[in-house]
Amino acid sequence: MIACITPAPALDATIAVGTLDLGESLRVPAATVRAGGKGINVARILHGAGHEVLSVSTRGGEAGRRLSAELEAAGVPCAWVESAAETRSSTALVEDSGRTTVLNEYAPALGGPEWEAWDAAVARAAGEARAATISGSWPAGASASRLTSAVRALKAAGVYTVVDTSGPLLLAAAEAGADLLKPNLEELLAATGAATAEEGVAALLALGAGSVLLSRGAEGMSHHTRADPVGIRASLGVELRGNPTGAGDAGVAGWLSVAGRLGAAPEGADRELALRTAVAWSASAVQAPVAGQLGPDAAAFLGRVSFA
Repeated sequence: MIACITPAPALDATIAVGTLDLGESLRVPAATVRAGGKGINVARILHGAGHEVLSVSTRGGEAGRRLSAELEAAGVPCAWVESAAETRSSTALVEDSGRTTVLNEYAPALGGPEWEAWDAAVARAAGEARAATISGSWPAGASASRLTSAVRALKAAGVYTVVDTSGPLLLAAAEAGADLLKPNLEELLAATGAATAEEGVAALLALGAGSVLLSRGAEGMSHHTRADPVGIRASLGVELRGNPTGAGDAGVAGWLSVAGRLGAAPEGADRELALRTAVAWSASAVQAPVAGQLGPDAAAFLGRVSFA
């Protein structure tokens, strides 16, 4: 089983706007509303691809009820931590050009008993999972030690652990010894203060990360380990037009489709397959109408990925 841990989920609305004219009144189609958050997107994609998953997340208020009802209706197994605060919302405005503006509300804080329930839920998942991802931001006021504790609990149980986050939390995950970190280039440089991707990757590996899967936008992805800091790079070779929201989550799902089967870091041919799948699924998600889905060309994209 692959545990997909989302500390700060959201009720996602995606709206097609044609062209976003700031300061103007626009008529738009009805929004597509569904359960979201980076880890929930990963769980959806893996579940749709036939993998056994468990979504571990929080929910609160009417938005939380809508979020959990929609996700459970999709058949994704869930473990919920109840929150007194209302689950946040997120709105993606997708223009015909593919330019996307995302409005993310801050995640509400959790109280002491809620954090105790959260820690217990992560511990239960650690006892059942072969692999896990901790994805996205955290509730307001959460210290980096919350992430560190979750990573260490999973690692102590022998769970292959991926973390997809940003800022100081990315550094905390590296120090906690996460098996894989998945920043994009902007997040990598901002968190480490490095001038180049190579320096940023080296900084995360030096802090203790097992490996780094770096999203490079239209240039694909690269995977770096301590034994191979230069890494391997793969791309689709074309820039796709569409909605990029959730593409990184699809990349994590693609990687875990291989690593989750192994319950360990992919090596050799498995490493190349994991990277190939991450690139193909990430590209495919750009052509999907909403986050948490793959587009129709996911299988075809696998054969089009090339290694540099």
